Amino acid sequence: MKEYKGIQIPSTGSDWQLYTSSYSCGEAARKLTSALKKAIRFFNKGLSGKQAIPNLLGDAWMIVESVQREYSQYGAWDTEPRYVGQQALIDYAKLRLYGHTDGYHPELGDCM
Repeated sequence: MKEYKGIQIPSTGSDWQLYTSSYSCGEAARKLTSALKKAIRFFNKGLSGKQAIPNLLGDAWMIVESVQREYSQYGAWDTEPRYVGQQALIDYAKLRLYGHTDGYHPELGDCM
């Protein structure tokens, strides 16, 4: 995991829980990490708008989903990588909105 904007984000095939034992997943991991960074920036920019936070998180996550589909042969479309990436995005949202990443915040929604 690497530090990015105050949170830990996945950066390797192992971090993303890709099929690293069967494939060389470096490119897939790099693309997923890049997409996650774009999603975080998208969310950050959207905070100044009027969009509800759960919808904003869902829209931001769609950036990562397109890369997940592209690298599905590496396991990127599986539940584990989705959870890892979504948790990083939610942690960023908690940090921006509440100043910390602790606790459950139902007001963030379940839109992802």
